Amino acid sequence: MKDYVGVAGTAIGALIAFLGVWLTQRRTDVREAAKWARDRSDRDRSEQLAHLIAFLQVSQEAERVAVYLYQHGKDDVRQVVDSILDRLWVSVRSVQLVCSDEVAPAAYDFAMSVHSVIRKGPGNQSVRDYLHDERANLIRIGRLDLKFASD
Repeated sequence: MKDYVGVAGTAIGALIAFLGVWLTQRRTDVREAAKWARDRSDRDRSEQLAHLIAFLQVSQEAERVAVYLYQHGKDDVRQVVDSILDRLWVSVRSVQLVCSDEVAPAAYDFAMSVHSVIRKGPGNQSVRDYLHDERANLIRIGRLDLKFASD
């Protein structure tokens, strides 16, 4: 019987040591997973921000072309219209690839407004006023989305 007491003590000690190592490893794995998720979120947020900024830069160029066309009556910019619209749509596609389902439609709607103002003009308002609501909506949704991604 005394032989079994030593074996039982050894088995219990081994089990306690195993549980200690397992719990420590589990906590480490959880911490590493959380750190990886934070790092990935930061990378995703940076990529989304970069694409949104590129899209806004191209739309600003397109807006400038529309201003020259319709507010200053300059026809010499017509040669760049197709080029700027191509860049606008490529840019909006990249936003649709990397941004959320909330930001992508807002970017598309703004691109449609920019496209429309270049092709058809702003009507009886300024180009800025024509684009203001869609741009403000995109910026508001983008800001909320990027804030959420960083939380």
